[in-house]
This record gives sequence, C-alpha cells and structure tokens, in this order.
Amino acid sequence: MSVTKRGKKWHFKIQVNGVRYWGVLEKRTKREAEEEEAEIVHRIRTGEYIAPRKDSTLKEFIEQVYKPHAKESKKSFRSDESMLKPIIEKLGKKRLSKISSFDIEKYKSERRKSTTVRFIKSGDEKIHKPRSVSSVNKELKLLSRIFKLAKIRPNPCDEVELIKGEAKRRRWMKHTEFQKLLPFLMEDRRAHLLDIVILDLNTGIRQKEQFCLKPEDCDFEHEVIIIRDSKTGEGREVAMNTEAREILKRLVKQAEEKGWEYLFTNPATGTRWKSILRSWTTACRKAGIMDLHFRDLRRTWATHALASGAPVTGVRDNLGHGSISTTNIYAQATDEGKKKAVSVVEWNKSGTKQKRQAG
Repeated sequence: MSVTKRGKKWHFKIQVNGVRYWGVLEKRTKREAEEEEAEIVHRIRTGEYIAPRKDSTLKEFIEQVYKPHAKESKKSFRSDESMLKPIIEKLGKKRLSKISSFDIEKYKSERRKSTTVRFIKSGDEKIHKPRSVSSVNKELKLLSRIFKLAKIRPNPCDEVELIKGEAKRRRWMKHTEFQKLLPFLMEDRRAHLLDIVILDLNTGIRQKEQFCLKPEDCDFEHEVIIIRDSKTGEGREVAMNTEAREILKRLVKQAEEKGWEYLFTNPATGTRWKSILRSWTTACRKAGIMDLHFRDLRRTWATHALASGAPVTGVRDNLGHGSISTTNIYAQATDEGKKKAVSVVEWNKSGTKQKRQAG
C-alpha cells in the first residue's frame, strides 16, 4: 500500500481480493493519508466501503453501490427509483470513466423533449404532457450525486447547466374544491382518507409522518403531536388545533380498542397505511378536481397559516423545515391575502377623494 501526492491532494490506489480501488484522500499530511488508506482497506474487507471497480458500468454501480447506499441513508429513496429507470436505460451500459459531459447534455436534451403519460377514467385514455423542467433537473442532480459517490473526477455533470425556467409548484386546495371533494371522502371505502386529509389541512404534517403516528405520539395535555420519524431524521413537535385534537382523540381510542400499533391502520390487513394514492386520485377525479396532489395540502396549510398572521418561524417549525427560505417556497398568497395586502396600503386616500370632489 502507498499514497501519492498530486498537487495538494493525496491519492490512494490499492487492490484487495483482486479488485482495484482508487480515490482521493481528505488528509493533509502523508502519515494521516496512510492512516486513512489503512482504514479504507479495513472497511473494504468488512464490506463497509462503497466504491466502484474501475471498469464498472453506470448500471453496475447503481445496482451494486448506489441503491444499497441510498436505501440505508435516504428516506426519499422511492422517488430516486423512478428517476433511475431512464438514467439506466440511456446511460447504463457506459463505463463510469467514459461518460462525458456531452453524454449528459444529450441526455438532458432528450429528456426535456420527452413527454409523460397519464391515464384517466378507466385507465384506457392517455394524456401526454410535456416533461417539466423540474423533473429533468432532479434527474441531473441525481446523476451528479451518483458520480460524486463514485468519486469520478472531474464529475461530468459539473459542466452541464441545469435547465433554466424551473417553475415552483403553486397549487393549493381552495375552499370550493374542498366542498366538492368532501362527499367523496365521506364514502365508506374512503373513510380513512377523510381523517388523513382533514388532519393534514389542520397541521401540515407529511403523509408518511401521519402513517407513522402511534397513540403515544399524541400529547393531549400539551396539545402537540410528536413526530419521531421525519424526513430530516430529526424529531419535532407539531401543535394541535381543536379539529386536529378531536380527530386524534378518536383515532387513539380506536387504536387502543382494536390493539393497533398505528393510528392509521388498514383494518383489512392490520398493518399501517403506506399509500393512499389510488383512493386520493379517484376521489379527486370524481369531484372533477384536476392536478391536485396530496402534498399540496401541506402547502395549503402553510399558505393559510401565514395569510392568517401566523409567524413564519412557527410555520417553519411545524413543517419541520431547516430554514425559513424553504418555508417561503410553500408560502404563497391566496386571493384573499393579496386583496388584504393592497387594501391596507392606500396612498393619499383622503387627498385623492378631495381632488375628485373639487374637480
């Protein structure tokens, strides 16, 4: 084993069990670099070190290294899986070291020109929609993370610019839409969906956070919901309002009577709900509501909370955001909020009236 210095960086190149490994070390001195190299060898032998073989294809690296790594470290891995399919289809056969920025540019262009297909009604009718800038940019960012994990330098994605004009989603549920949707949420086979929707509109917590709620997570004395399994991995407390408290008390009582571990348990299986996509999509379709995602309810709560005068820091903490800038993405002015904003600022109101009367 040995380390070599190139410029200001120490590099290692080793072979373990017939497999070659190489990369850049973070340490500054030769002794520290050698110690880090020895640690890498130990991690390779114990199966803890993730690094590609020099001749890996992109598909091999994704399947053998990235997916196992992401499953362990990312709560949003399911969204990665759908994005990985076109990446593997277009670039999967190429060697990691042979993929150039030109290849990434070509991939970007092809994906931007492609369309998405959605089925409506009975599933026979198709709707083709242009692929959004946001979805293509997410795939490019994922590609960049893969090359970074593979320690490919230079990263071919670094020379590829993200597509400009990415529009932030500006959709929330209107009161009229809720009234249209309510009868379909109250149908027996979608009774569980009604509680999930109402709770989200009153608290803004994520769908998965709801599904992980247990009776002991509801602190009615302090009127807070304890979120233990959040997207960020950090716990937090979400305040209850009157409506949320009534729903949660009923769900807690039901769970205790039936011996359920989770508040939102599927009676047919005895396990917690993991997805309500089909029932949500069906209810929206029957109500004639288009392009309303379940996660838009979280934005709806944030929008109305801020429009009602709630402090942005309180909204941020309830949502579980790390920064206010993230909260501001969710916060969008309603029509009522816009009218209120301009109504409180009227320059020279009395003077204008006097001039008009004089004229």
